[in-house]
Formats: sequence, C-alpha cells, structure tokens
Amino acid sequence: MKRKEEERKRTEELKRRREAAQKIREEKEAAAKKAREEAEAAARKAREEAEAAERKAREEREAAEREREAAEKKAREEKEATDKAAKEAAEKTAKADAEKAKWEQARAQQKATRDREAREKKLKDEREKAAQEKAAKEREAKAAADAAKAAAEKEAALNAAKERIAKLLAERKSASRTASASGSPNTSPTKKYVPPTSKSAIGTEDEYSFRPYDKPASRARSAFQSSASSVSGLSESSYAPSMSTARTTPPPSQRGPYSTNDPNKIQIRAVYLFSDSFPNKPISQLVAGEGSVTDGLILKIETEALFIDDDVRKVGQREWDVKAWTISLMETGVSKTKGLHVFRATTRDLENKKYIFVLEAKEAHKVTQGVNRLKDGSLARSLKVKEIKEGDMNKLLTTLGW
Repeated sequence: MKRKEEERKRTEELKRRREAAQKIREEKEAAAKKAREEAEAAARKAREEAEAAERKAREEREAAEREREAAEKKAREEKEATDKAAKEAAEKTAKADAEKAKWEQARAQQKATRDREAREKKLKDEREKAAQEKAAKEREAKAAADAAKAAAEKEAALNAAKERIAKLLAERKSASRTASASGSPNTSPTKKYVPPTSKSAIGTEDEYSFRPYDKPASRARSAFQSSASSVSGLSESSYAPSMSTARTTPPPSQRGPYSTNDPNKIQIRAVYLFSDSFPNKPISQLVAGEGSVTDGLILKIETEALFIDDDVRKVGQREWDVKAWTISLMETGVSKTKGLHVFRATTRDLENKKYIFVLEAKEAHKVTQGVNRLKDGSLARSLKVKEIKEGDMNKLLTTLGW
C-alpha cells in the first residue's frame, strides 16, 4: 500500500515536473513568439516608416520639380509677353512716328502749295488790279476826250447858230427896209414884226430831241450815279459822260448761305477755347459770320488732328489745329430745346485746354464719323469718348450766349 502511494507520488511529481517543464516551454515559446512578433511589428513599422519617408521625399521632390517647371514656364511666358508687348509698342511707336512724319511732311507740302498759290493769286490780283486801273484810266481819258470833243462840237454849233441868226436878222432887216422904201402892200401895217430868236431860227426843241452839244438827259445822269459812280469811287463831277458810256466793272458777285454735303466737312457755328486758367470765359474764339470769318467755317476730324478752315475764303486756321496724340477726351451732346450740337475736345497739357465746337444738329452724324475715325487711328493715345448730359449742354450753351 505504501509502495503504491510512493509510486503515485512519483507519478504525480513527474506529472507536475512535466507540466512545469511544459509550462516553462510554453512560456518560452510564447515569449519567443511575442518577441518575434514584436520584432516583426518593429521591422514592419520601420519598413512602413521608411517607405512613408521615401514616399514623402519623392512627393516633395516631385512637387518641387513641378513648382520649378511652373515657375520656369511662368517666367518664360512673362518674358515672351513682355518681349511681345515691347515689340508691339516699338512697332506702334515707329508706325506713329512714321505717320506723324508723313503727316508733317504732307502738311508742309500743303502749306508750301498754299503759300505758292497765295503768291500766285496775289500776283494775279495785282496784275488784274493794274489792268483794271489802266482800263479805268483809259476810260477816264476817253471820257475826257469825248467830253472835250462834245464841248468843242457844242461850241462850234453855237457859233454856227449865232452866225445863222445874225445872217437871218441882217437879211430880214434888209428886206424890211426895202419893203418900207417901196411901199409894198405885202407888209401888214397892223402886225408887229417880231425878230427871230435862236430857238425859232434853229427849230423847236423838246425832251426827245438830241444834239451832240446838249447835256445828257437827267435819266442818263441818274443811271451814271447808280452804276458808274458806285464803281471805282467816281462822282458825276469827276466823270465826263458820253453817249457810249457803259458800266466799267461788273457788279459784285452774289452767293447764298454756305452749305456742304461733304461728309468730312462739318459746318460749325463757332469754336471756343477754354483753359483751367480761365474756366468761365473763352481765351479765344471764332464765330461764323463775324469779323473776317465767313459762314463757311468748317471742322475736319482726321486721324492726324482736328482742322478748322474758312471754306469760303479758302483759308486754313492753322493756329487752331489740335494734334491727335494730344487729345485725352472727346465729348458730344445735343440740346433738343435749342436744336444745337456740341463737340468738346480736351488736351493733355498743363493748362488742360478745352476746344468747344457749336454746330447744328444736322451735322452731328459727321462728328460721330470723325470721332470714330480719329479714335481708331494709330496716333490716338489713351483716348476716351463720353457724352455730355443735356442739362450740362444747356448750361454750357447759355454761358456761351446761345
């Protein structure tokens, strides 16, 4: 019994030892497994961290590369745009300078042509004036000669009449004496003898009879006063009329009011010049029909400038030229109550000059065409176009006296 007990105890001890060894082995295996798993986890984490770091570095490199390429592209595009703008500006400036030079050359040629034509016209006028003066002197000399001849003929006729009267008187006196001496019955003792007069001797005279030595009729004198005396400044006392006297110069030419259908010629009523120094009073003005200015005052809006001319006198008002590249603002407006149109051009200078043109509403479409033409031209510089409100229009026209 005791032996069985000891054997059971040995068996239990062996079992316990085996279980302890098994437990130790399992604990070792668990620890090894845990260590292995931790190592694997650490390695995996390290690998993942390395991969993440590499990925981040790669992404940062790629982003930096993209940024560099974008910056290079932007810089290249900006340089190309700058070069293109500079090239276009240079070409535009060169074109503008060429057009300006061409325009100035054309204006110089036009001025030379106008000066030459003016000299030729002046010379022609002087020649015509000299010819007219010569003809007038010749007419005066001829009139004087005709008057002298008429006076001489009149004197001769009067002398001849006197001689005939004296002869008739002598003959009748002699016949009367003969009749008295012979006692002729042909003489009536009751009829008184009346000696002949110069009128009865040479015939009856009325307003329709004419003799070379008579003075011209009153109607001829009045005709002279209404024509010849008004020409060349002559009067009846300084002019010797004759039967062949006629008008010495043609009457002055007559023309109607100026008008034009030329789309480039804008007929204006007036132009005024204002500045910041004198904002409420024009420093200069041209008004159609006043002074030497005719009703043919016109405005031409070209790509080069604004030009003002007197189209009747064919005179260019060059001191009123406004170059296109000096204009900063153009404004237009219409006053319905007054039936007038206003065009205002402002220049970019220290005085801020303003040119104000007053014209009839029917000319407004020509202004619109001219403004578009100048604005689209190559000589315009940052030019703005606006409209003037009707209230401001009426106030402006009232200030100008319209």
